[in-house]
Amino acid sequence: MKGVKRKKIIFTIILFIPLCYLSFGAEKRALLIGINDYLNLPLIFENKKIEDLQGPLNDVRIIKGVLVSFYEFEENNIKVLTEKEATRENIVKSINEWLVEGTKEGDMVFFYYSGHGTRIEDQNGDEEDGYDEALCPVDVKPRAKDILDSKLILDDELGELFRKLRGRDVIAIVDACHSATVTTRGKGTKQLEDTPGVRARFIPVRIAHFEMRLLPRSIPVQRDIPEGQIFLFSSREDQKSFEFNYPDGFHGIFTFNLCELLKKQKFITYRELYQQVKKIIREKSKKGFYLEQEPQIEPKEGEILKKVIFTAFKAPIHPQKQPIVPGKIEPFQAPPELKGEKVLLRVEDFKGANTKIMNNLKVKLGNLPHVEITETSFFDRLIRGEIKNGLFYSRIVNRLGDAFIIQETPDVDDLVRRISSHLEYTYIVKQLATITNPNPPFKVRVWIAEENREDFFIGERVSFNFFSEKDCYLLLLNLDSKGNFQVLFPNKYYQNNFVKGGKEITIPDENMRKEFELEFFEPEGEETVKAIATTEPINLENIGIQNFESLFDTTGSISVPIETRGALIENLQRKISSGKFQWSEDTVVIRTHKRRR
Repeated sequence: MKGVKRKKIIFTIILFIPLCYLSFGAEKRALLIGINDYLNLPLIFENKKIEDLQGPLNDVRIIKGVLVSFYEFEENNIKVLTEKEATRENIVKSINEWLVEGTKEGDMVFFYYSGHGTRIEDQNGDEEDGYDEALCPVDVKPRAKDILDSKLILDDELGELFRKLRGRDVIAIVDACHSATVTTRGKGTKQLEDTPGVRARFIPVRIAHFEMRLLPRSIPVQRDIPEGQIFLFSSREDQKSFEFNYPDGFHGIFTFNLCELLKKQKFITYRELYQQVKKIIREKSKKGFYLEQEPQIEPKEGEILKKVIFTAFKAPIHPQKQPIVPGKIEPFQAPPELKGEKVLLRVEDFKGANTKIMNNLKVKLGNLPHVEITETSFFDRLIRGEIKNGLFYSRIVNRLGDAFIIQETPDVDDLVRRISSHLEYTYIVKQLATITNPNPPFKVRVWIAEENREDFFIGERVSFNFFSEKDCYLLLLNLDSKGNFQVLFPNKYYQNNFVKGGKEITIPDENMRKEFELEFFEPEGEETVKAIATTEPINLENIGIQNFESLFDTTGSISVPIETRGALIENLQRKISSGKFQWSEDTVVIRTHKRRR
């Protein structure tokens, strides 16, 4: 018979708590698990290579450092399982013996896992979405005859283990993937490629006569979460979790930024921590990484969310909390390649090309303005391809694996010319990324009016929604894949760009559409739309847009001349940073495609 449905608690990222707020005699105990190298990887799945990871051991190291240095965990109360130690048997045994039997009511328990995860067909009929999530121990078998043989640790099993910890304050972090749906992006999209700068933490597992397949968005099953336990998911059940190459090596993007927040804001609450790390990952996605990774928290409501991290559940809600500036968000922790001036370009050897050809290509690309060739995994764009029948077949790939096909050509100089426009776009996007306000005095948001839409075909029309908390003047900028720069708002038909605070507007709305529409034209590729809101109007001529009326194109938008694009961004940055008025900003990234017959 079916059991009572309870709230799913795997793949959460459970949090922390200070000794001075625990009851007398209470202890803190932690179990940290990290797996880089799996016994049965790599493997080929649907023509894609599933590999080991590079970040989990680094994740365990920084998590342990935060616990000991900032939250008074004793080193002898922290057990670490890494690599070959992290078998299914040892993980389950350590949870039972180290966490359950080794603690008592009133103690604090911290569980952390960094490694691969997976999702398989529901084994006992208790999941509304029809799938079980699972941790992948080091000895997981991606091709198994049954569940026991697979060595997976299912969410149901992990849930039963955590329910044995009733009466303790339980905090857990699981930085791993749940599903494979992130490899496709819906209507008119391309599949992501693997790149040296980013990896997803997911292993497809085949059990008996079925195997993993791409899944639609699922609805989490509602289950009971014991009092005093809180969970923060690194991503939704239908998403992947990613690791990036940071200055000290690879880390899970969730874990790295979570630790940065914990080190800087010791008295942050669970809700504040969740909201801030979610915002950081969202901001990273705006900067061209397309991270479909949205942290989730469980429970979603209740007094525990107001607790300062690592304080006992029954402790006062706000003990000795340090002052925090309202709405303050710590600066986005980006890998260093986003902070440089030039576009960092990595060129992989083309299949069928000799050393002389590749060296010539690298030299010519390196001679482009604003481009620097790199051989490391710190890059903004990656060039891949092959030479076949005397033609260069190539594609340009961003760090997350989003690829754009370059038209084939027999000539290396023509290839460089075709690539250069995309690199110019990347350079300007990096400049736009510097126009950011991590501590805005008021919040604004810009988004595509058609919900859940990021991809469009050439010829389709689009509208944008905009909202500001207070009265402002809106500057809406658009940059297409070839570096063409337009000011969408204000425009020929609406030169007054004042926006009333607290009211959502659409550009173009029904009245505006009588005068103009926003339609996608070639070239296809990535487009960035940036909204900048100021409390005082900006004179466009003061930032480099001269002869306002003469620059209107046939759509009514302002087309910025090529020679003034860089200066416009620099002048705009200088103007809004003058301190003479308040400002805020937001960004949305879109992809356009030609219709294929």
